[in-house]
Amino acid sequence: MVGFTTLGKAALNCTLRAAVPDDANNLATIDLAASDHPWTEAQYISISAAVPKASSGSFSETVQLLEMDGEICGFVVYSLVMDEGSIHNIAVSPAWQGQGMARILLREALKVLRNHGALRCLLEVRISNTVARGLYDSFEFQQDGIRKKYYPSPNGREDALLMSKSL
Repeated sequence: MVGFTTLGKAALNCTLRAAVPDDANNLATIDLAASDHPWTEAQYISISAAVPKASSGSFSETVQLLEMDGEICGFVVYSLVMDEGSIHNIAVSPAWQGQGMARILLREALKVLRNHGALRCLLEVRISNTVARGLYDSFEFQQDGIRKKYYPSPNGREDALLMSKSL
């Protein structure tokens, strides 16, 4: 439980929890609404069924979701390999976008990664995703490079901006 957090103009009660396979349909639905190239329900079933082995210093993809009064508003997918964390996906339901949900999700993922020994966090983001880039900039992620034609797009392919942050 995150507790009462000021989001936009309202104080809302947020709950963060690990996703379970029964959440996969909701996660895929949110991703479909928030992304041009969403992950599949099968992918969400697979990663939400995996049991993290944090005692090894690493864990595979993990999904944390954010709920408001039982409604899944958004989620973050991340992993840890040795001392390096990665953010794989953040998605927020369109009804909840612009209210600080992605900020809460990213902050909590970075905290978990740091607490499990990550010294650095990596991510990639579409060059055109200025909202996400602004979020990452506000967390002091640094631009490390460009992965050319990485993402599919309606006009062919789009570059990915590679970013990292010391934890």
